[in-house]
Amino acid sequence: MNRNGPPNYWVIKGRSNQNDWARMLVPGESSHWHTAKPPKTLESGDRIFCWESGARRMVGLAELVAPDVGQNEKGETLFEVRYLTHRFVVMPTIKELRQVPVVENASFLKSGPATTILKLTREEGEALYQFLSVRNPDCATIWPDIAAELPAHVLTDVDSDFSALEGTSGRVDHLRRERSRELVDRKKHAVLMATNRLECEVCGFDFAGVYGPRGSNFCEVHHLKPLSDVQSEVETHLQDLAIVCSNCHRMLHREPWTDIPGLRGSLRHS
Repeated sequence: MNRNGPPNYWVIKGRSNQNDWARMLVPGESSHWHTAKPPKTLESGDRIFCWESGARRMVGLAELVAPDVGQNEKGETLFEVRYLTHRFVVMPTIKELRQVPVVENASFLKSGPATTILKLTREEGEALYQFLSVRNPDCATIWPDIAAELPAHVLTDVDSDFSALEGTSGRVDHLRRERSRELVDRKKHAVLMATNRLECEVCGFDFAGVYGPRGSNFCEVHHLKPLSDVQSEVETHLQDLAIVCSNCHRMLHREPWTDIPGLRGSLRHS
């Protein structure tokens, strides 16, 4: 496919009630999209990110086959898109994407009139692709000319100082200590951004490496300071948490108690 230069980057927005992304996103399949105001710089071979408007999350990758394949009954321009991925296993939300410095001011993340297709700068497109590849390793080879690693200027320190109050008493059918779901999610996000994987800090097990897409973004998060020991609310920081696999997590909580270095030292390798 001949081009006048490097590919442009776009986001196409599809409403959840009008677009069945799970069915549409099949690598090699294509469909026609419509827009009342087609961008003049739209060109075959351009790279496209698929955005689910209702849930406000990124769901897949595609490429532009043809910028103008006629008009629909309303006089809107039709363009053809070929999908490159299935729907992402991990679909970053608008909140997560606004934490990526290069992407945070991208037009598709701003409020405004409903528009089908929005342009990204080349820097925004590459940074967004790198961010998505960290969360969905299976798509890291779709555009091989873009480095799979996140450069330093894409990494965000938003999570590094995040903390939350935990340990408040809550009664279900027994007394338990409340844990912050957001804190756990941010810990996983910070580690993914920094290392591109969620490896157990004791044994090195990686669910995604063993189970593929089914294991993507999966791990357990261990509190280095057990909440069972606190008598009231305590402020927990990301550095107070550790990424662990299910087996090691159970062993850490089995008496006699041990810490991560202690359990790591007891591992027996065949």
